[in-house]
Amino acid sequence: MDIKISKKDIIWGYLARITQIGTGLFLLPVILKKLTNEEIGIWYIFLTVTALVNLLDFGFQTSILRNVSYVYSGAKELKKNGINILFSEEIDYYLLKKLIFVSKKIYFFISIIAFFLLITLGNVYIYSIVKGLDKANYYIYVWNIYIFSATINFYYYYYTPLLLGRGLIKESNKSLVYSKLIYIFFSFLLLNLGYGLFGIAISNLIGALFNRILSNKYFFDNETKIKLRKNKFISKKELIDLFLIIFYNSKKMGLASLGAFLTLKANYLIGAKYLSLKEFGEFALTMQIFNIAVTTAMTLFNVYVPKLNNLRLKKTMQNFLIISSKLFIISMVLYSIEGIFIILFGNKIIMFISNKELLKESYLIIIFIMYFLEVQHSIFAGLIMTNNTVPIVKSSILTGIFIIFLSFIFLKYFSIGILGLILSQFIGQLVYNNWKWPFMFFLDFRITFFNFIKLALKK
Repeated sequence: MDIKISKKDIIWGYLARITQIGTGLFLLPVILKKLTNEEIGIWYIFLTVTALVNLLDFGFQTSILRNVSYVYSGAKELKKNGINILFSEEIDYYLLKKLIFVSKKIYFFISIIAFFLLITLGNVYIYSIVKGLDKANYYIYVWNIYIFSATINFYYYYYTPLLLGRGLIKESNKSLVYSKLIYIFFSFLLLNLGYGLFGIAISNLIGALFNRILSNKYFFDNETKIKLRKNKFISKKELIDLFLIIFYNSKKMGLASLGAFLTLKANYLIGAKYLSLKEFGEFALTMQIFNIAVTTAMTLFNVYVPKLNNLRLKKTMQNFLIISSKLFIISMVLYSIEGIFIILFGNKIIMFISNKELLKESYLIIIFIMYFLEVQHSIFAGLIMTNNTVPIVKSSILTGIFIIFLSFIFLKYFSIGILGLILSQFIGQLVYNNWKWPFMFFLDFRITFFNFIKLALKK
């Protein structure tokens, strides 16, 4: 079965990314008005700590998505490495049932571990930040509510790779859009009623439960239920073997995700220790705005990942390169437009809706360039990984450790504050990742950068 990307898939993909990363943006006016600088800083710390625990996903989502897309492309077997596998025009529902069962079990056990880490080590870290504050007990209480909502949300992560791998891109994004709108609605309501951070935590839980209900409805249609029921027997050995196949590449993606966290988020934890909550809030808000630009710019690319997996599996390389070229150009142009807009008007807009502000313009320019290179190398790394290989593990881990080291040195011994956090990330990425993955892509496909760009312009 070919995976096709329709205009509706693309539209809902953009709507999903806009609501997913824009929840903070849509709520930003009321958050800036209803929360103090201290509370805003605390909220970003909550998000950073849970992002760390989300690393327990360990790349399973990406690995499951890829394998589900192979099954729906007609694969009769799954392999640990490479894509030289048997496939036909018929979907193997027995293989699909095993994949679904293993996916559910994986996320059940991971969510239990996540809850334990958040309730223990998470509480210790949050207490170290808020102790001495007038509302310390309140922050701890809200944090524990947030733990529960984050755990529920984490458990149902397996629905996303199932839907996307099947090619139900529109449906996956619809469930995300509707659940985020629910989250936004209740957050807006409860913030205006004076419930503060507690209201946001409760809204997050409501949105997670709503997402689960919709995702289940979209994936398990009547035809799928009937065909899955016909395949009743699943041996433990088969399930273990399938888990090992998924885990083979997911462990690499997990380490790469750890590297990504160390690269993009770990210095937040250092910044929270060495900056005031007001300074940290300004830094985190600025990075959030730029992350919105990055994610929206790469939305079309992410929508097409199942299609790219499908083309790579069937070795239709010319179409693969043409689509990749188009996606690359669109992503880079979109990010450039958004980033320049943030530099020119970002601070004016934020100050118009509140008394808060982003970082100064010179810092915004550095961040813009840093993320421009980030978008570029992320796309080429993603294209390389459509071959069911994950070559980015070592570099992402080493880069992340290097960035943490630089952040600590810059903040503790050079006392350059926010600039130290920015430069550590910029320098760390520039040393290797920014040039390595584009270079490897062009080497693997034996094509120059200019010929790659021409593919999109000619078609």
